[in-house]
Amino acid sequence: MKIYELKPGKWSVWKIGTVVDLKDAPVATEIPGSILLMKKGQKKRFALVYKNTTDKTIYFFAAHHIVKPAEDTLGFNFLCLCTNHVYKVSPGQTWYRIVELRLARDLDGNALDVLHQLIKVDAARGERFKGGMHAQMDPSESEDHP
Repeated sequence: MKIYELKPGKWSVWKIGTVVDLKDAPVATEIPGSILLMKKGQKKRFALVYKNTTDKTIYFFAAHHIVKPAEDTLGFNFLCLCTNHVYKVSPGQTWYRIVELRLARDLDGNALDVLHQLIKVDAARGERFKGGMHAQMDPSESEDHP
């Protein structure tokens, strides 16, 4: 997984797509070292990009992000890809998702390390969770229902 700047334009957060040629995606240049330089009080949209170079369809999900140092995360918000959803990338395709990172003006600290662990799953599990966790829930079991 790599991160890319977005092409000029208005791109919706959480937009997902796959393309054969990266030039057809809403991405511009790769962000070197996957390091974002941001100021407090700023938000930034960018794209997560994964190219499937295998001859098989790949299914994966992202575990919840880990941010260090944890004591400096108050005022940090990442609209990312860890949404209890399985993503699918066909052979030869490049997958992308537009995400947004937000930093409050009063954020403590000067640097945060953000890590997502990507977990590959088999096709059967991938298909079961392609609609996300909500597709797996029984609404009658919700505490919100009498």
